[in-house]
Amino acid sequence: MSFEPTVSPTTLSYRPGGEVVYRLRMRSGPAPERFRVRVSPPRYAFRVEGYPIAPDELSIEGPGSLGSTSTTRPRLAAGLCSRGLTFLGRSADVLLPPNTVSTLVARFRMSQDNAPFSTTDLRPTIVASGGTLIGEQRFRPARPRLTGPFGVFIDLATSPPSTFTGNPPRRIRPGRLLRLRGAARSIRRQLVDLRYVGPGTGSRSRRIAQVRVSSGGNFARRFRPRRRGFYEVFASYRGRRPNLTTDRSCLRSFRVR
Repeated sequence: MSFEPTVSPTTLSYRPGGEVVYRLRMRSGPAPERFRVRVSPPRYAFRVEGYPIAPDELSIEGPGSLGSTSTTRPRLAAGLCSRGLTFLGRSADVLLPPNTVSTLVARFRMSQDNAPFSTTDLRPTIVASGGTLIGEQRFRPARPRLTGPFGVFIDLATSPPSTFTGNPPRRIRPGRLLRLRGAARSIRRQLVDLRYVGPGTGSRSRRIAQVRVSSGGNFARRFRPRRRGFYEVFASYRGRRPNLTTDRSCLRSFRVR
């Protein structure tokens, strides 16, 4: 039994909802084969939960066939920034006649809202195990070349600490000085907006300040929220380069009381 993973196209540009297809070519030996295949999407980056692409469906080309199929929702780590798709992994039983070649086809769609970063590895992990196979076999196709446009990774933190929205908010006293600090390595020397949503803003955000990212990729600003209530702060970048999209950091939340 032998396997060969491939990807098409080999050069990708980000298009909201665009498609990328991964294939696993499977050559059986003199006996019939039956095993389970699991396809898991890649993450954006370290410390970022969520997926830039996710599998829409599994199919097979050639004399082989698919048996029972199932979906699994990857478990997202609590307390981390979430971005893109929180989609399902796909798995299926594969049945192959002896001495034949069949191809498992996994069609992925791209996130509608969040482009991959320039450092994102778009290769999924394909695992074949069980049945007539001995042990677990893992495959990753060749890495496709990304040409952009790329998302902008903005890492925002606060002192005193806040939490990512969706987690229980920290509490701070009215009028306490909050230090916003962040990193955005891909947009050195460019401008970012620091904004908040909170008491008195309605559903719209208000600007705290516009700051320039340093040559080292960092920025900082102070913010003193005085009104009691729930706040969300974030940093946003308006795409000013043809290969970068408009993007923002994950929301940081806290409660003034």
